[in-house]
Amino acid sequence: MVAASIGAGLAFSCVTIAFATGMGTKMRKQKILTRIAFIIFTLTSIFSCTKSSDSKIDNPVDDMSNDTAFYFMSHKQINRFKPDGMPEKIFDVSADNKGWLGINDSVMADVDELSFFKGFDVNVRNYGDGRFQNVRTFSFSDTPNFFIRGPVQPSPNGKLLMVPISIVTEGVGERILGFNVVDELKKIIYTRTNALDPMWISDTELVSSFKDELLRHTITTPNSATRIGATGLGSPGNDIRQVSVSPNGQMFSYIQDEAVWVANIDGGNVRKLTQTRTGQNWPTWSPDSELIAVVVSQCPPVGAGAPNPEIAILDITEANKDVTQVEHLQQSDGQPFRSCGPIYWK
Repeated sequence: MVAASIGAGLAFSCVTIAFATGMGTKMRKQKILTRIAFIIFTLTSIFSCTKSSDSKIDNPVDDMSNDTAFYFMSHKQINRFKPDGMPEKIFDVSADNKGWLGINDSVMADVDELSFFKGFDVNVRNYGDGRFQNVRTFSFSDTPNFFIRGPVQPSPNGKLLMVPISIVTEGVGERILGFNVVDELKKIIYTRTNALDPMWISDTELVSSFKDELLRHTITTPNSATRIGATGLGSPGNDIRQVSVSPNGQMFSYIQDEAVWVANIDGGNVRKLTQTRTGQNWPTWSPDSELIAVVVSQCPPVGAGAPNPEIAILDITEANKDVTQVEHLQQSDGQPFRSCGPIYWK
């Protein structure tokens, strides 16, 4: 069912240590407010390494324990948007940044491409004392034909990184897609091919997709991958992508057949939330696991002049909704909030 795993010749230049506090949430948007309880997340982790620098924080976050916000990358900036407010820049990223943002409740990670075929830096940004304080940079050694191909996701406790990889055969263009999990001692502790868009379920488990299947990986068991639910889930023959795990750990959301679907953590009770419409992307859960935000259409090409897509809010108790007709996030100036994704609701 799944091809055997291979290791990629990677190395991090630093190790991870210590402590960071979690972020909390509270929704202010009237319609959604009735659905969301006050939540405080507390996780511990901080990354440090030999190469580091202070982050440029233009809007320090004084207190996040009473705010719900969406985090996203745009125009070489990491930004946040509080519903009924305006998007605000947290800090700038480098001109080489790939625009891939990964986040848990206390750690962000983004990726710089050093140059074509020359390596990547993973920048890890820690939340503590009311703000994102530092940047720690994990430098990948030069590895021919190796690419990071999407958001690097910190584990829930912040001590591991999931690195999605692509290995290209020179002169052929063939790609092997998979991911590595790397610990704080620079060691690859788990690797898997034929596994796309991995997301953490817990500190020891991830979920990924391959074709029309969902796969569960246990990082303490080498090469493990077990299918979740029935082959094909809601739409057999159609690829599954962009899996997201609910904060309560009980459900998945994902894109299949150009629609948003949800299923129980065991793959049961599969439900189609939206009608099939091309371009739906990056579903993300509300902190109370009752709502899903989704990018409603494809991002326009660079320089096209068209605005970025809007963000729709879905109630997981409803089904087969037209994503263009449900509630969309609005800014305080009356304009829709827009993002190409990925977005994270924290």
